[in-house]
Amino acid sequence: MRMIGRGIIKREIENLKRKPAGIEANHWKKFLQYRLDDDTKDKCRKNAVNRSKQQYTYTGGSKTMARKRHEEEAIELVESQDPSSKEFSQNDSLAQVLGKEHPGRVRGLGIGTCPSRCFRNIPEQSDYGVQIEEYQMEIVKLKAEAAELKAEAAELRAAAAAAEAKRQRMETEAAEGKAKIQTMGDLLTYVIQQQGGNLPPEIAAGLDYLRSAPTSSHAR
Repeated sequence: MRMIGRGIIKREIENLKRKPAGIEANHWKKFLQYRLDDDTKDKCRKNAVNRSKQQYTYTGGSKTMARKRHEEEAIELVESQDPSSKEFSQNDSLAQVLGKEHPGRVRGLGIGTCPSRCFRNIPEQSDYGVQIEEYQMEIVKLKAEAAELKAEAAELRAAAAAAEAKRQRMETEAAEGKAKIQTMGDLLTYVIQQQGGNLPPEIAAGLDYLRSAPTSSHAR
């Protein structure tokens, strides 16, 4: 008995060590307890016996036979009332009974077949080609307009730069002219004072005005 008990404990320890990654240890332990339970083993044996007695394997999916039979009768009814529903389209008898087609497949044609390539009421590929060509022409037109706007913006920037350069040049010339007037006025004052005289009041006032005149367009 001791040997049997030790063997069971050893197997339990080995089973616990086989825990798959991503499963918590306590969950794995409970699963082992469930699988090794006598009631569970008894159910497994009964299920195996019942499975061996099954002659045919059901491959009809999750729908029951009764539901499938009901759908077939509904399809026949739709086709009897509207013969055009037999034609392959997005609103044929299958679509009316089973619902709209799912993207990427068409009933009876398997996975990977797109409805847009099968149904006749979808625009032909040539129509798409015409639309693509029109879009491409529109894109070319928009690019040309964008290039024209870009060129106009460059011209405006160049004109603004030229105007700024002209303004700076005029300010420089005005400053140079004022400096010359200042020098000439100082020289004239010096010469007259050396001769023991003074500048006439009107000349002195004119020189003072020229000296105080602003040279920058911003000062105006």
